[in-house]
This record gives sequence, structure tokens and C-alpha cells, in this order.
Amino acid sequence: MRALIDIGSNSLRLQRALAYADGSWKFLPKELATTRLGKDMDKTGRLSEKGLQDSLAVMARWHTELAATPTWAIATSAVREAADGAAFIDRIAAEFGWSVRIISGDEEAALSFSGSALDTAASMTATVSALPLSLGAPYVAQFLEPTLAGTLNAA
Repeated sequence: MRALIDIGSNSLRLQRALAYADGSWKFLPKELATTRLGKDMDKTGRLSEKGLQDSLAVMARWHTELAATPTWAIATSAVREAADGAAFIDRIAAEFGWSVRIISGDEEAALSFSGSALDTAASMTATVSALPLSLGAPYVAQFLEPTLAGTLNAA
């Protein structure tokens, strides 16, 4: 098994997957924890103290559950933009031994798009708005079809 943790502004997501010898993967159900790490960051420039504590508590539980499972983590805009984001990453590495990579805004948009493009049209619309059209158009075209009203709906 392998695990990836997405440290977002409002929630943490844990994705576990089984890797098979033939190169295929079986993705297990995602786990989501709302921690509000980025709450009021626009005013303070720092991660929310309650969000930090809630996030660390969730990660501690996951760390116990994952035991010896190889685990990686990515951090997105809140951690990337917060004055104390690097210190938070250092704390995660020290407490849990996980390698955390802060991804760029372009990477975040592309990953958000690819991760949600097969979900409902509503979530796809919400996440595509952050994706440059030049990156998303070829992918979106595979899953959309015009309706009689002239609008595009997910296939």
C-alpha cells in the first residue's frame, strides 16, 4: 500500500492505494477531514492556530493507522502563502517522518482538475475555473457533449 496526503486550505485528504506487480493500482476510498487550516489567513498571513492543531491531530491518527505504509504529502496554497507554512512543514516531517512538498499554483490547479474532472459537473465547474484554458481544454473535450439547449454537460 501507498498513501498520499493533500494538505489543503480547508481540509486534509488521505488517498490510499494498493500497487500491484503488474503496474496497476487499486485506489481505496478517500478520507476527508475538515480542519480550516487557512481560516482568516487573508487577515493574519498565518495559518489558523486551531487549524494547525486540528490538522496535526488528524495526521497523528493517520500516522498510527498507516504504520509502515510509505506516505507522501503535498501542501497547497495556504501552506505555500502563509508566513509560518515552512515551519508547519518542518513540524510534520519531525513528528511523522513524512516528506511534504509544497506545490505551485499551476500544479495545484492541474491536480485539482485531473482529480475532479470525472466527478459531477458542478464540482468540475468549480475546479476548472482555476485552470488555464490551454491546459484544460483538450482534457475537458473528452468528457463534454453539447445538449439541445447548447450547453455543455459532463458525459
